[in-house]
Amino acid sequence: MHNLFIKNKKIRSWLNFLLAMLILPVIIYQTQPMQAIALPQAKLVDIRSISPNVKLDIRYATKNNFTKQQLYRQARCLLKPKVADDLSKVQADLETRGLSLKIYDCYRPLSVQKLMWKIVHDDRYVANPVNGSRHNRGSAVDVTLVDRFGKELEMPTGFDDFSDRAHRSYSNVSRAAKANRQILEAAMVKRGFIPLEFEWWHFDAKDWKESPLMDVPFEAIQTVGGRPVVPLPFDRSQLFLKWVRHASITTRRFPRFLETRQAVEEPDRSNSRSNNVEPTRKFCNPR
Repeated sequence: MHNLFIKNKKIRSWLNFLLAMLILPVIIYQTQPMQAIALPQAKLVDIRSISPNVKLDIRYATKNNFTKQQLYRQARCLLKPKVADDLSKVQADLETRGLSLKIYDCYRPLSVQKLMWKIVHDDRYVANPVNGSRHNRGSAVDVTLVDRFGKELEMPTGFDDFSDRAHRSYSNVSRAAKANRQILEAAMVKRGFIPLEFEWWHFDAKDWKESPLMDVPFEAIQTVGGRPVVPLPFDRSQLFLKWVRHASITTRRFPRFLETRQAVEEPDRSNSRSNNVEPTRKFCNPR
């Protein structure tokens, strides 16, 4: 009977162990903070580091945007290296005509995209965060044109105008606005950018699909060698690896734990038989 008791205790202990291993991934998932994995393909470049004459008006770093909230803590234009290089070429081309780019938005954290989607639930103007935006990949820019004095040229609408007037095919605009829209589009297309149909200011890099989605705040982006490096968002597969390592350690220790428990709970049979008393239990030093 005693052997059966010990055997059942072992079975119950193993069942408890297996149950704990099943629950452990859930606990880790809930408590694990979003981390970043530094990978080479996640590099972003500050456009000002290679094209200092570009004008910035990062609207989401102010309250002057459709959300009426400050969404960025820093007014920076960060892009994938190839995208930044191409945009600098656009700037160089425009400077020969006495013009310049003014940038409204570049890289955008995915968490900001989710907030925008709640406000404007229209994927013509705001990308569904389930699939992410080209901005979340550092592969899109929102831009306009300014003259040599920094004055914005007339365009069909202002930035983030979610109406038909912002569409590239919309023709009921002034001759100047139509001409300026065409100048901007031609300059961007020449360097490989793809214009978005519904927003005259939005242009995508042609290889945007090759870039990963990112959700790293601007203040977490550090500069390495003059070029900011942004790590990829936390990879949930790392949770599984952590669980495997933890399970491996626990599995190695668990048999020793059972042996210790068995030694502690094993009654002193010889003593109980000779004295005809109840078995006593041995306890380990609690330290």
